[in-house]
Amino acid sequence: MPRQQLELGRLVIRKGERASSEVKLHGDTVVLTVYVPELTGDTAEVQVSPDGSDSYLTYVHKGIPVRLARGRAFDVPIPACRSLRVISSADEESERTFHVLELLEM
Repeated sequence: MPRQQLELGRLVIRKGERASSEVKLHGDTVVLTVYVPELTGDTAEVQVSPDGSDSYLTYVHKGIPVRLARGRAFDVPIPACRSLRVISSADEESERTFHVLELLEM
């Protein structure tokens, strides 16, 4: 089955904040890869919203909260949710952009 890689969106944490903007998810995604920039804190935690509202919960996979370390790329298991964001472990000293790519089976 052919596959296609697309940029799903960008998660942006504004200077002085911890929470990023959100990325909307859809049912065709097979693999989600998040490229993490340098961060003021050590990690960023993945949060998900079941209905796309502003109500987010910590995403736990196999009993462990999903966390992303700075300066790395991570494959994130795809949860059954409408949107996803990240929360930095510290207020960011400058704007940070996480690139989110998806692998689709066509």
